Amino acid sequence: MTLSTIPTYIPIKDAAKKYGYTLADLKSLAQSGKIKAVKLPGGDMVVSENSVKEKLKKEDLPEYKKYKGLAKNPIWLSEAERKYAVSTPTLSRWVKAGYISRIGLDGNRVLLNEQDVCVFKAFGQILMETSRLPDRIIHLPCVGAAGDVMPGFAL
Repeated sequence: MTLSTIPTYIPIKDAAKKYGYTLADLKSLAQSGKIKAVKLPGGDMVVSENSVKEKLKKEDLPEYKKYKGLAKNPIWLSEAERKYAVSTPTLSRWVKAGYISRIGLDGNRVLLNEQDVCVFKAFGQILMETSRLPDRIIHLPCVGAAGDVMPGFAL
């Protein structure tokens, strides 16, 4: 085993701060086995930094939990373009890259997962980066399924 392959464990509090999670969320993910964690003899918990960065599903991210009301809500590609001010070519690239899910077709209209579109529009740059930096976030609204404004963030 080389130094580059040795897993790095960091205190759970540091991981929560570094990656923008709540301590409770990381503890829950550790207890459910979604991230690797070890409880030290003194009672402190450390987590594998790689498992925090790589093994979490996008749905486990706090950003996705904020918009769970939009989960699996289909939205036409053209409607998403208007509603979220994202061009069709950009949305198409996001679908091809796997950032947003294509739910299916309605005739010749492409249906996307609205939660993915909303979250990626708001948090896209952060979600693409290996290290999320919450101090670079500014507040912008995200419009919900019923047209209501939901809190959101973007760079």
